[in-house]
Amino acid sequence: GKSVLHDLQENAVIGLAWSDDLVNWERTEPILRPEDGAPWERGGLYKSYITKQGETYFLYYNAKTEGDPWKEQTGVAISRDLKRWSRYSGNPILRNGDEGAPDSWFASDPVVYTHNGEWSMYYFGRAADGKCRELLAIGDSPINFKKVPDIIVDKGRPGSIDEHFAHKPSLVYNDGALYHFYTAVSGTWPNDVRGLTVARSKPW
Repeated sequence: GKSVLHDLQENAVIGLAWSDDLVNWERTEPILRPEDGAPWERGGLYKSYITKQGETYFLYYNAKTEGDPWKEQTGVAISRDLKRWSRYSGNPILRNGDEGAPDSWFASDPVVYTHNGEWSMYYFGRAADGKCRELLAIGDSPINFKKVPDIIVDKGRPGSIDEHFAHKPSLVYNDGALYHFYTAVSGTWPNDVRGLTVARSKPW
């Protein structure tokens, strides 16, 4: 049999848990495994985000290549019952940008919303400078997205709470404004400082 250490070193999978009361949860077998996917995702599967259109579920996720350094991109899998999933044949739907682009290394951590018939995918990019920034792609369907050229939330000035990373988005709409929550990183690794912060679409 495999050792515990070997199990801990396996590439990350995406799982599924069920609950009837939102307190007690039962885990199932993984629903997506990296070894079943294409080379761009063989290094491990990460952030999953599910949305529904009609009777179809769309699970967006980012994944990485094998080796170090690796690259991360975003794909989607489709299901009718939340149990059996099929990867979209056009994956990755959000690819790394060209050299010099803010997402040339990572195009990761998707969260997807719909509004007035349009789809928006907020994600973070990591550039060749090692910094992370919040980005956006707009779609006319759940699988077709085009990147917006502007950075939505940039890294901060030197000494600020997000001087290195503004990444891992989550958004809430309230009283006429979008609140964009993200993880900020400052300081020097391995003693860097991480915390949750927020930006708003209108002045505070």
